Amino acid sequence: MKHLCCSKFLTLFLLLATSLLASLGDKSAIMYYGKSISYPMVGIHDYIIVNPENTNTITHGFSVYKHKMYARITVGTNELESVTEARLKDGFENFFLDMHDGTSKKQEIAKFIKSFHGRYPQSKLVVNGKFDISDVADGSINAVVLDAELDAKSKEQKIKKAKSYGVDVIQVGYVSTTQSDTVQESITKAMQAGVIPYFTNPAFDMYGKSSKNAIKREILTLIDESKNDRMVLSAHQHGAVVFEYLGYIQKLHNVNKGLPDIESMKHYAGVVVWLSRDYESPIKLINWVLALHKEGIKVAFAASFGSSVDGMLLKQLGIDMYDGDTALSNKKTIIQRDGMIGFEIEPSLSDNSVYLNPSNSKPLLTYEDTNKLRSVPSAITPWGGYAISESFMLELNDENIWIINPFKFFAEALRLETLPVPDVTTQNGNRLLFTHIDGDGIMNYVESNPELFSGDMIFEEVLKPFKIPHSVSIVGAEVMPDGLYPELSEQLVAVAKKMYSLENVEAATHTFTHPFIWKKIQNGNLSDEYRLKVKNYDFSLDRELVGTLAYINEELVRSDRQKAKTVFWSGDCAPMEDVLAYIYKNNILNINGGYTVISNANPWLTNVSPLGLERGEYYQIYTGAQNENVYTNDWLGPFWGFKKVVQTFELTNSPRRYKP
Repeated sequence: MKHLCCSKFLTLFLLLATSLLASLGDKSAIMYYGKSISYPMVGIHDYIIVNPENTNTITHGFSVYKHKMYARITVGTNELESVTEARLKDGFENFFLDMHDGTSKKQEIAKFIKSFHGRYPQSKLVVNGKFDISDVADGSINAVVLDAELDAKSKEQKIKKAKSYGVDVIQVGYVSTTQSDTVQESITKAMQAGVIPYFTNPAFDMYGKSSKNAIKREILTLIDESKNDRMVLSAHQHGAVVFEYLGYIQKLHNVNKGLPDIESMKHYAGVVVWLSRDYESPIKLINWVLALHKEGIKVAFAASFGSSVDGMLLKQLGIDMYDGDTALSNKKTIIQRDGMIGFEIEPSLSDNSVYLNPSNSKPLLTYEDTNKLRSVPSAITPWGGYAISESFMLELNDENIWIINPFKFFAEALRLETLPVPDVTTQNGNRLLFTHIDGDGIMNYVESNPELFSGDMIFEEVLKPFKIPHSVSIVGAEVMPDGLYPELSEQLVAVAKKMYSLENVEAATHTFTHPFIWKKIQNGNLSDEYRLKVKNYDFSLDRELVGTLAYINEELVRSDRQKAKTVFWSGDCAPMEDVLAYIYKNNILNINGGYTVISNANPWLTNVSPLGLERGEYYQIYTGAQNENVYTNDWLGPFWGFKKVVQTFELTNSPRRYKP
């Protein structure tokens, strides 16, 4: 949360808390068998039943919620043992036994349940309504799922029996996507009957409704990755930090993979079209936006309409488009502006020849030319909103400067709810501090005292006197005996051990050969032109990451509390999805990347990076501010440049706290 001195925020939080208290005690369930699980949507529930084949068990979301997650098992009785054992190895703890064997197999299933419960007492089981729970009335199962097609009398009997044994009842109801907002009465009746309701579609691939339901927090953002990686796209670099501050999650979607199916969009709080080049099918894009509008999902166009639209297409969005006079003598004058215009810089009245006039909309900026023709380059519309060209952002001397207030624009265009924000910058009202050292150049000699390594100077001048916690990494090839400096290794190992002996120092790895460009890793190999050149070394992620962590923990670290478990990304700090999958699989934490360098000389919001970047189902964590080499222009000067990091700390704290 932002600093707790804000009375308005406290009022909002208390109102929300009061309204939720009545329902938070009620149990709820979700049965989602689709792919790419949205953990913000499922995490609130007490029973999260999933298709294990569609569930990636090495993601952060799974690790957070796995104690509430149940793998659906549909195999026959003869395979039950082997399949559940395999799912346990995958990481699942709990199971939903959804077999439909005949009556003759029920005793075998009951026997398995009792045996399984005896071997894994911490695991929880759910069974379908075809099973007679009286066969295992010893606390072996936690809940029973009753299908919507079960007749009323049978349903009543099974509910009564389950409740007599203290077993939860999950009652499934089917609903079409068009009816998804009309089931509250049925949910209330089910809750009054003492059961957990869940309404979904027959395919179980939509986020249905139960006693408790998550607030929609995800914003789908259309991007184009045909030429540039998502890390450097404006939509991510400049957009994500805005949504993070508002309490929302940006989900990037490469438009070159096609527009998402409308039915798969129901859990998004809104959509942003932020394309770096024109989409190849303008008609398809506009029709998609209109289809989203019918479903109540608002769309915001950022910087452009995402395609080379014409008057006929924009007309479908309620916008009249016509050509203006581009003569130099035709002057433009602002005649109306909303308070969100002029956020960091005033709008420049460009020579744009396209004039826009939206109907049934709230203009945010209106100008008039000498011929009395008017244009509205930004507006809030019935389907969302748009801010293009001279009303959105100005590029000036390689700096991107917001013309429109993005916090207000996106919130209003997408009709976003004001939410309590899960905040990584603050704890108990106090701003968080973390420090980490990448470790490059530990073997360099100190200019003022050539008898000392730079690692000695860090130890004496930083780590010892400043008792705050530090994470300190090393580059394996700079320290280890089989690296670049075998003749110095014994001394450098002693320096590393000395640093890691301090109570306030935690160890980490900065890899073995410091990869410079991570996307150059092909088929698990990286040419030595893109990393440090170590003799007789064949590149591998095992050696770069798991291997260096093992060396640090076995040879350099004394205390278990200070064990290394984090990689500080090297080089361009842009690991691809396969590398992120590797660290997740091996339980390695990660940080580095982003480009937060806001200063008094360049005080623009676009110089503040987001918290991190998602690739697939994995997340790269960015650091809070950049390393000293950025402030010193890669040590070409000014050599005092890292003092500007204090300005960065100040400007990421006020007027809004973006960063720890």
